[in-house]
Amino acid sequence: MNLSVKYDRKKVALLLVLSIVFTGVSYGLALTSDPFVFGVAQVAFIFFIVLTLLNMIRLMDEREVLRIDETGLFDRRLVDETIPWDVLTSMKEVRLIGLRFYAVAGTEPVSAHITSRPKRWMARVNGLLGFYPIGISATGLATDHARIGEALAAHLPQQSEDEADETE
Repeated sequence: MNLSVKYDRKKVALLLVLSIVFTGVSYGLALTSDPFVFGVAQVAFIFFIVLTLLNMIRLMDEREVLRIDETGLFDRRLVDETIPWDVLTSMKEVRLIGLRFYAVAGTEPVSAHITSRPKRWMARVNGLLGFYPIGISATGLATDHARIGEALAAHLPQQSEDEADETE
């Protein structure tokens, strides 16, 4: 099963509205006199400003975001080029505070497929925090979690069976 997905404008618009609301809430909290709340609110304000800008860009983006096919795995949000299947070794479904995504592990660092500095930095931070550097989710995309899992499963088991044949 091959999968090619773009951003869903309705989902991204909702995410944009939510990020604007949380930007306002964090700004309001920053006006309090409590130093701890003020510090946390400032960090949250900066985070939600960045998230708002990112969602504005995504709302206007017409390009393919996620592609899972015979050549490999490509997720524009994480990497800049297709990661071939012979590099990927396993996948597992992860739930983190209600969010579901597929964590994909490989034999080489994901940074080998990243050319942009911000994406490299995010992959490094994810690794330091103990997260998989490749996390595929349906957030903001015109697909659902199950279809992504089916497309990944259609290609990854095939690759691991080939490896088993080579070792015999």
